Amino acid sequence: GDPGFKDISSKIFVLSAILIADEEESKKLDSMIDNYKKELGWDLKHEFKFNKTRKSQKIELLRRSSYFRYDIYVVYSEKEKREKLKDVVFYNMSVEKILKNIPIRNATVYIDGKYDRKYKAQLKSYIRKKLNSKKDRKIKNFIPTESTDNNLIQLADIIAGSINRSFHIEKTDSSDYVKIIKNKIIEIKSLD
Repeated sequence: GDPGFKDISSKIFVLSAILIADEEESKKLDSMIDNYKKELGWDLKHEFKFNKTRKSQKIELLRRSSYFRYDIYVVYSEKEKREKLKDVVFYNMSVEKILKNIPIRNATVYIDGKYDRKYKAQLKSYIRKKLNSKKDRKIKNFIPTESTDNNLIQLADIIAGSINRSFHIEKTDSSDYVKIIKNKIIEIKSLD
């Protein structure tokens, strides 16, 4: 999602998470995305990004991914209600909220790591403190990774963009993406 508050930033912040319970399923889904990139004639480092990928390619990626076993969790917020928070605080709170709602235990969490090293360390520490107790350890590993290196983060971006687009009913494609993945969506929760 886009947690920024600049004039060009989106008005609604959407953060999506994909829960894949089976490591083999995760590998198969990753491989499918690599194969689709090859079909498109793309380099494997080429990214699926909601705002930079053609509609037909997004729809096909979502269609192909829908045959795999994974669940989608989403949190969203209207940014104008959060303007007093700094981008970092807002993002940390959003990550905490989405991870609290996912039924995980000793999980490895991959997160888009386009932020600097200091921020990544702060986020990792914040999430571990908020989600890991002495009795219950939700997060085993928290791994910030570049989206260019992780197809599943790219899929999460397409899903977040799809959910965001569904809030914009004035757009002709507002429901085109979500209808493909609606049976995978477990929760869409407002931060407000």
